Parts: sequence; C-alpha cells; structure tokens
Amino acid sequence: MAFEINNIESLFNQDTMLVTINISQVLGEYNMINSTIEDLEEAIDNIFNFILSLFFLWKQKNKSSSIPGPKGKPIFGNLLDLKGGELHLKFQEWYYKYGPIYKIKMGSVETVVLTEYPTIKEAFVDNSLIFMPRYLRDSRKLTSNWESLINSNGDIQKHLKTMVISELTMLKLKKMEINLKDEAKRLCSLLDKHAESGEPIHINNYIKMFSMNIILRFLFGVTFPYNHLEDSIGLIGVVNSYFEAAALPIVSDFIPMFAVVSKQRYKFKAIWDLLYEHIKEQVEIYKKRKLINGTTPTDSNTDENTTILDNLLADYEKGVINERSFIGSMIDILSAGIDTSSNTIVFTIIEMTNNQDLQEKLHESIKESMSDIDLASNEGVSYSEYKSSIPYLTNVIKETFRKHPTGLLGLPHITSQDCEIGGHTIKKGTQVIQNIYATHRNKNVWEEPDRFIPSRFEKEFSTDKNLIHFALGRRSCPGNTLADSEIFTCLATLFKKYKFTNTSTTPLNEVGKFGIAYIAPPTVVKVEKRF
Repeated sequence: MAFEINNIESLFNQDTMLVTINISQVLGEYNMINSTIEDLEEAIDNIFNFILSLFFLWKQKNKSSSIPGPKGKPIFGNLLDLKGGELHLKFQEWYYKYGPIYKIKMGSVETVVLTEYPTIKEAFVDNSLIFMPRYLRDSRKLTSNWESLINSNGDIQKHLKTMVISELTMLKLKKMEINLKDEAKRLCSLLDKHAESGEPIHINNYIKMFSMNIILRFLFGVTFPYNHLEDSIGLIGVVNSYFEAAALPIVSDFIPMFAVVSKQRYKFKAIWDLLYEHIKEQVEIYKKRKLINGTTPTDSNTDENTTILDNLLADYEKGVINERSFIGSMIDILSAGIDTSSNTIVFTIIEMTNNQDLQEKLHESIKESMSDIDLASNEGVSYSEYKSSIPYLTNVIKETFRKHPTGLLGLPHITSQDCEIGGHTIKKGTQVIQNIYATHRNKNVWEEPDRFIPSRFEKEFSTDKNLIHFALGRRSCPGNTLADSEIFTCLATLFKKYKFTNTSTTPLNEVGKFGIAYIAPPTVVKVEKRF
C-alpha cells in the first residue's frame, strides 16, 4: 500500500505543531490532475478552510478516549505511520502493543481496530446491527454513488445481497459445478503442455485466469482462452488495472482537503469508468445472445436458468435500481470473486511446493478417496461428491485461509450508535476494522502460527471457530460457498494430477502483498504429471 506520502510529507513538519504548504507544488499537481476545474482560487480557499477546520477538530476530545492506541499527528493522524505499504503488519504490531481493542486516526476518521475472535464476535455477531453498516469512502461515491453491492448501506444493500444469495442456492451451485469441472479441465490442458516440455510455469496468471473465467461464466456465460493472459486491452486488461488501482488507498478519503490534488482519486475513477464501459458492452452482448436464443433476460426470475445478471437487469429495467447500481454491483462481484479464490489457490501451491511431504500426503489422500474412474478422468474433481471424503484437503485449505487470509483487514464498517465492547465504549460514527491477519497469527490460539500445519484442523485439535477469513457479521462474504467449491475443485484436480516442484534450491517466497485481496507473490514452479 503506497499512500500519496511524498507530497503530503512535505506539507507537514513533524518536529513542530506547524503545517506548511508548498503552494507551487500543490498548484502544479492540481493543474495536472484536474485542469477542468474553472475556479482555482476557490479550490485553494477550500483547502485552507479544511486545514483550519481540521486543526479545531484535532483539538477536540477523541470520541473513544478510553481506548488505547498510538499517538498521531495533527491532520494526518496515523496515516504517516502506514506509509510502508503493508498495513496488516503495522496493525499486527499495534495489536501486540495495545491489545485486542485499540484506536487510531486515519486523517480525520476515528478508527477502532478489533483483534481476536471473542472481541470481533462480540461486536459483529452479538451486536451485529450496530456494526453492520459499511464505512463508505468518498472515492466510491465518485464511482458507484454508494449504491453497489459492496459500497452501499440500507435498503439498497439489503435488496442486492438478497438477490445474490438467491442465486447461490445448492441447486444452482450444483449446476455451476459443471462449469467448475470444465474450467479445471481447460486449465489442466495448459499445464499438461508445460509438464511435457519441462518448461517452468508462472502459475499466478493462469490461476487468475481460471478464477476470472469462473466469474465470467457466472455472470455472462463467457470465457477467455488462456493465451489472452498478457493482453493489455479488452476486459481482462481493464480488470487487472482495476485490481491494482483499487488496492491503493486514497488519502482524500481520510483527509477531504486533498480531493482536488489526489492523483490516485482521479486515476481510480478513470479506470473504474473504463471497466464500467466494458461491463456495459458485455451486458449488451448477453442481451443479444438471449434474444437470438428466443428468450429475454427478464422472462422469469424464478427460472432455474436465470442468473444474477438476469435479475439485476430485470431490476434495472423496472427502475428498482439505477445503472450505476446495476453495473457497479457486477464490478463488485468480479473484484470479490476473482482475487479471493485465485490468491488462495496460489498460496496453497506455494505451501505444498515448499513442504513436499505435505504435498505427497495430500496427493495420497485424494487418490485413496476417489473412484478409479474419477481418478483416471481428465475432468475436474466434483466438490459435491468429494468434499466430505477428502478431509485432509479441507484441512489444507483451512490452513491456507488461516496463514494467508485473502481479506487481511476485511472491509471497514461504521457504528450506527454507541456500543460497549470489551469494556470500552465505541462511539457512534466510528470506523471499525476487523484485524483478521493478526487474529489468525494469535500465538495464544495457534501453536507456531507462522508455520503451515494442516493437522491443527483435525477434529480433536480443531480451532475452526477462530477462523474468520470471510469476516464475521451480517456483511460477511455472501459468495463464500461458491469460493469454497471453486477452490476445492481446482486444488483437488491439480494435486490429483500433478506434482509441483521448485526450480531453485531456495524455498518459494510465501510472503504476500497487501491489496484488495492478499496478493500472492509471483511464483514460478515446475509441473510434473503423476500419471
């Protein structure tokens, strides 16, 4: 994570309580980013008014004054402490110092960070209604107007979530399993070529394409061939650019006075608009395909062949939701669905490659659990048929979720009223963050938390309830069932057919990067066919 710190630090003198502003620098950046703003003098006045207001705000007593936490700086709060980029590591450091409940200030935004399962449960389960609302950032209002599946609250959010859940019934997931198995087969066709040639493979891109195709099938009924990986144009290139932009925090979300000079704010909006147009194009193609087949997307919302896209489109055409809500929700589904699953799969491959004994145990457990016909088949492994009969694979996936949770800090929430948690009062209007990464590395719960030990999830030792990779509460991930089936099918198929080995004597890097999801490091492996 890289805040726009270079320019911001020049505005702040850390040795005094004075703020200095380099006018020429601000004006130069302002003109470069937003040349269309007509009244520059008014914008400058607004900046100084914001500074003055924030100084008065800073002098006020903190909302949650009894909660411990690191001391921040005027205007910036603790933002300068986060400039290194890996937020989850800094939050873990503060957890060790201040305990399971601590406060920080992200610019002008009062924030409380919760760590450890009992603390997070007390807030997001026992007091779920108070902690349910999402903290909505200003940059997301610029895009989806706070009306998409993830970036919304209230009635619109309830309506959209209900729609998504209705499409994730066991019957529809069973039908989706056909697509999962077919996509796993397509992935294996590519891996077979690398196994035959002995050429190492950069596994990240292919796994990302696998996950992307699953979601594209889910939404539009389309897939892309794996030779489109390096495309810089079209939907795939734009989606990749969006992932990169969405991972970067935007300082103006926390310090509004920087909105007019924020490069990241305008870059994020530009990429979102480009993705928006690509999604609209796919929707039009989908509608034409339906008409050619003699149906319309809105024929019936109860038909088992309807999709999330059908239902969103029906609501849009009826005026229940607007276009930004419609397209924005599909962008949310894309971003949530692709990176979450693909990074989990890659992290598992990394751990299995670095722990060959565990990889052999996993292969043998898959082989012993499957019928001879399915073992010899080129089809993907069925989730519904084998999810209960390969417990070791389930434990491996759980351990990956624990050690490498895709949502390191979850998505931020905001309290709707005052609430006491762990003996501390969290005031209404406070941003609240679930510290998932540090919870999963808690030494009091997990023995040797930095090691990959799937056996910790065997029944007699299980600590499943402390596993919160999809977050807790009413806004937890609605697509976790689809993610579970996708990850299981892919890993069962890969470790049934292949052995993954390192191309070097140095263990593969297993340290990821903070982002919209925990990003697995670039990984090159050698693939060997087992039969």
